[in-house]
Amino acid sequence: VEPGAGFGELVDAKRRAESGEPQALGVHLEDWRDGPPAGFYGDEGTIYTAKPGGGCLNETPCRYVLAGISEVVPSHDGDDFRQRDEYPEGIQERIYHRDKNERLKVIEQAQCFAPELVANSNPDAVNGPPIVGVVGGVPLVLGGNSRTMTLERVYDGHPEAAEAYRETLRREAGSFGFRPENVDAIQRPILIRLIEVPADASAQVLRDLVRRYNESLTQEMDPAAAM
Repeated sequence: VEPGAGFGELVDAKRRAESGEPQALGVHLEDWRDGPPAGFYGDEGTIYTAKPGGGCLNETPCRYVLAGISEVVPSHDGDDFRQRDEYPEGIQERIYHRDKNERLKVIEQAQCFAPELVANSNPDAVNGPPIVGVVGGVPLVLGGNSRTMTLERVYDGHPEAAEAYRETLRREAGSFGFRPENVDAIQRPILIRLIEVPADASAQVLRDLVRRYNESLTQEMDPAAAM
């Protein structure tokens, strides 16, 4: 694997450690999984979402993962908002490549970035770390595409905000089952919540998941709003 290809800096660091070469601070093989996504795997958690028609909340188990941001695939690119080729067509209801208002939200979130909003243990889907599921071997962002694209823009154009995010991850690392030095082992880290997606999940199942993770606990998303 060439540097920057595939699992990127995580694989390079793991390879150096296995070969006996000097390794970056914070690389501990007992914490590492090849994934996908490749990264440090921490504690388990629960995501709460609204049930259609009301009633008790849905509970989805997840695991906190600290990965390189290039290891996960949002629906659109955070730089130019083009659709990502790896992301299944018709799954994402928010059409960032055509909706100027949605793009503006991401741009403003990056300009006024508050790391505590994405590096916390909030148990709902519309706040906290993005939600990722592996579909066909690809770690897709199913909830928090806007948050992921915002972080891409932060890393690309807002170095002070990027460092503030890293510092928040270091400070809160123990809350998710990590050590602060794990953050320093990844060049552009992102904290995610990894969920299990059925291997045979249909396009409709994926659409339902994305819709569920776009809804607050008190209001379901109107399918007509995405048309």
